[in-house]
Amino acid sequence: MHTLTGHSGKVMAAKFLGEPSKVVTGSHDRTLKIWDLRSRACIETKFAGSSCNDLVTADGSGLTIISGHFDKRIRFWDTRSESGPNEIVLNGKVTSLDLTRDTKYLVACVRDDTLKLLDLRMNQVVLTFR
Repeated sequence: MHTLTGHSGKVMAAKFLGEPSKVVTGSHDRTLKIWDLRSRACIETKFAGSSCNDLVTADGSGLTIISGHFDKRIRFWDTRSESGPNEIVLNGKVTSLDLTRDTKYLVACVRDDTLKLLDLRMNQVVLTFR
């Protein structure tokens, strides 16, 4: 057994990133890390600026990571780019995320006692459930 070391806070989420040898993790240390499981090394760190509570990968290619954060933001990361993420700000801390199979819709659990449905083609909330 091997341990991937690099985060300085609790790891809250981990997902495969496009292929079985790459994983992305989100942590309370305010970072997302991309890992190569073959070399057992972190190959990239993305600084989110807020604790990551959950994340999803938007497609099978591993090009897009969507992360939900303590600072009420959902961040959209392009793994090919070194620039910062696009963001959507909600009214409460984002605690969990999930995507529809066609990756057109994202559901977010929010600490304002709501569930938000976002249309990713428009990057906006289309329904709020209370």
